[in-house]
Amino acid sequence: MNSQRIRQLISEKYPKWHNKPFRLNIDELKKPELVIKDFFSAYSQQNIRVVLKEWCREALMAEECPEMNYYTLYESVDKLIEAIYALYWKRFNPFKKKKNKK
Repeated sequence: MNSQRIRQLISEKYPKWHNKPFRLNIDELKKPELVIKDFFSAYSQQNIRVVLKEWCREALMAEECPEMNYYTLYESVDKLIEAIYALYWKRFNPFKKKKNKK
């Protein structure tokens, strides 16, 4: 199933507001990096991979599997988390030397 068909199925199933952030509060919408920092401070990339792999395995083993390709979603979410982690590490790396401003 192609991504356009998946988007169509999802948009038919959910209301329009569901396509916008609704878990973030006002401060988090203004500064999403706060959420990224909190997330990666609480969970390691390894922990996230283990959980995602387990979710994918459970979904694929389920007798009723919706049309969405869970494995493609799993890979996409894993890649997204890697990208966000790279951004997080660049910004909040505790081992990074701070530049002295004079």
